[in-house]
Parts: sequence; C-alpha cells; structure tokens
Amino acid sequence: MSLKIDSINDIDDDKFLSKLSSLDVRIIIKEFDIKNMSHVLLITSLLEQGVEIKTLPSIDTINLIADESNALIIYNNDFKNDLDVGAVYNDSKSISNIKSMFDKSWKIANDLKI
Repeated sequence: MSLKIDSINDIDDDKFLSKLSSLDVRIIIKEFDIKNMSHVLLITSLLEQGVEIKTLPSIDTINLIADESNALIIYNNDFKNDLDVGAVYNDSKSISNIKSMFDKSWKIANDLKI
C-alpha cells in the first residue's frame, strides 16, 4: 500500500492504523514540527511496525494505492476549506499512472529523521 497524506494525524481510524503493520506500506507525509509529541509517537509506532515513512515540504493531494486494482486521489480544495474533490480508480492504466506519480514523489522525498 502507498499513501501520500498531509499528516498521519489526519487518519483517525485506529483499526486502519493497526492493520498497516501487516502490509507492505510506504507513506509520504508533509514535514512537521518535531515538538508535536503525539505526532512523533504515532510515527515512531508505525516505524517500529515496519512502515516506511518519508516527508515532503508540501502535499497537495491525498493518494492511496491500495493494491493493483484500487486507488484513490483526493485534491485539497484551497478555495473551499470544507470541500475536497476526489476520485476512485479501478482501471489498470490509471492505477499504474498513480503508482508512477507516487514513486516519483518517493524518490525525491526526504528520509524521516526523528
């Protein structure tokens, strides 16, 4: 599974987070303040469970590539803070393109240092 999201704290589903350790997961998050202890504790827990995490200075979309047949992209709407626009993809060409975009982001993302 590959996930690109602004903040790991945006995922408020403990059941989802607990399942990550049983999967091969790569996550890209926006750079954050190391003084935010709740954020650091959650990230440390995920790292200890084998989740790979990197950072970027800015994240403009949420990308979730679940497997070879399902992907989701949500675009942050800067004009209306309460409304984001997204799409679910299940065709192989779109999923391949989304994976390629994620892989390019992964290559330029910074290794996490906490």
